[in-house]
Amino acid sequence: MRNDDALLLQQQSCLNYNYSVVNPFAFLPPIAPHIAAEIDGKIIDLDLLQQLFTRLAGENDTVLVEGIGGWRVPLSNGQTLADLVRALELPVILVVGLRLGCISHALLTAEAINADDIPLAGWVANHCQADYASEEATLTTLSKAIPAPLLGVLPWLPGLEVKQLAAHLNLKLLPPR
Repeated sequence: MRNDDALLLQQQSCLNYNYSVVNPFAFLPPIAPHIAAEIDGKIIDLDLLQQLFTRLAGENDTVLVEGIGGWRVPLSNGQTLADLVRALELPVILVVGLRLGCISHALLTAEAINADDIPLAGWVANHCQADYASEEATLTTLSKAIPAPLLGVLPWLPGLEVKQLAAHLNLKLLPPR
């Protein structure tokens, strides 16, 4: 099993890593990771994830860690995505899918990240449908309420165009690490 997102990240990397280093856990059903792992008879090992991250961070200027399932999603043994972020000592870039309900979801997630005392480095608005009608009002509301900079607004595209999406981001707003 190979995940399309992980394959894309692997392809964009400047170094050639084995897929199992980039994505040591991949499951077929698109469901919460702890449930998918249980169905597959596996346990998501946070220690292994931390070891692989440490290796990648030691060999690269930048390492992007993509979250899965949301801030509070269980990974295994009572540990959540938040626990992994804390263990890796990473700041968070919150991605907000622009659709009905996104304001509440984004604000609750930003609140939870803050309550967990994790740095929220910024947020990105992502058009996940072609016809989101209230973009301007949503961006205004979230910009006033989320205590981090808006790093960009990604347009809806029928296919993935990395360079085109990257042109919509302003990562210079991120604090130095």
